[in-house]
Amino acid sequence: MIEQTIHDLLSSLVDGRIYPDTLPDVPVYPAITYQQVGGESLWFGENAMPDHKHARMQINVWSNTRLEASNISA
Repeated sequence: MIEQTIHDLLSSLVDGRIYPDTLPDVPVYPAITYQQVGGESLWFGENAMPDHKHARMQINVWSNTRLEASNISA
């Protein structure tokens, strides 16, 4: 699943503070949020979905400073 892959790849950058969609009510920075914001759905000729999913993911880095957020996202 794409969500688990994103979490596994990015969580070490922010000590595990990676969340789908939104930050917690009282966030600890730095943190990362991610969400699926689109993607292309293709249908084969036999009206069946392909065996893979096209997704466009938005990833946000949140921090107390712009420099720290930039360094994490680089």
